[in-house]
Amino acid sequence: MGRILLTLVALALAAAPSGSAHGEASVVKGDLKCGEESDCYISDMEIHGEIDNATVEQVSKRLEDLHKVADALKKPIHPFKVVLDSPGGSVSAAMKIGRLLRRENMGAEIAMKYPPGEGRCVSACVLIYAGAIHRSFDQPRFSKLGIHRPYLEVPKQDLSSGKLQDAYRQTLEDVRAYMREMNVSERLAEAMFRIEPEKVRFLSREAAQAYGLTEWDPVYNEMADLEEAKKLGLNRQMFMERRKQALSGCQWLKPSINEPIERWRNCYDGVMTGTRPAPVYVAPRGAPDFSSFGEPVDPLNWKRYPF
Repeated sequence: MGRILLTLVALALAAAPSGSAHGEASVVKGDLKCGEESDCYISDMEIHGEIDNATVEQVSKRLEDLHKVADALKKPIHPFKVVLDSPGGSVSAAMKIGRLLRRENMGAEIAMKYPPGEGRCVSACVLIYAGAIHRSFDQPRFSKLGIHRPYLEVPKQDLSSGKLQDAYRQTLEDVRAYMREMNVSERLAEAMFRIEPEKVRFLSREAAQAYGLTEWDPVYNEMADLEEAKKLGLNRQMFMERRKQALSGCQWLKPSINEPIERWRNCYDGVMTGTRPAPVYVAPRGAPDFSSFGEPVDPLNWKRYPF
């Protein structure tokens, strides 16, 4: 069952700490990496457990350390991702983390686990997922993305219906505004608030996309395209033609995320600047031809794809 807490600061309610009710205190993992010839990033970053202010502090600290090291080494920061496996928690804390992801151009992936213990991002965790510039989850086999309405811990003092209604409406408006900020449909906020707290609606990939939780944030991609085209001195049409050539011609130099990026990057930069064409792929003698098997996959832009 997912868990999402309405924050009633004005009412000074004594809510249980986010990690106490389910025994899932938040844990943030990740290793800072800066290679001699590569950019800096946080490898294998993960957020587990219930989301609270301690989670915000842990994420902020790791990002702060990353910038300190990158600045000291005078290296750029490559986009990277965080793996989410959380039942939810604090709405305000989740939105703070989501804004950190957007500020850092980070991706988010829901953890993949074998059934019946699939990785999940439920309730407030969805707000973190919405903040990512690149999103992915393996539904319905190994990952779950679920929504439901916020609920309150039982207060220790009397609570009037008027104050509760005011706080409820304010939280809904805050979530709506956050969705707009992240270029996600406000309908997602409406859907969350219409589902009973004890229930969870798990979204298919198609349903998530219909709410605006697309693989790539469209505004991020558009801004990145314009900035890259301007830097190269290309008009939009020429930029798109060269990028198509670069992505298709260079993809064999980095067929997976585990391969080094340097050769692919040199190839991509050569094609985009018009200084050299992509090298022609020559299959080793006797190598099997798998080109007719499986679905064709669009080549990845490793310059933006979060590690």
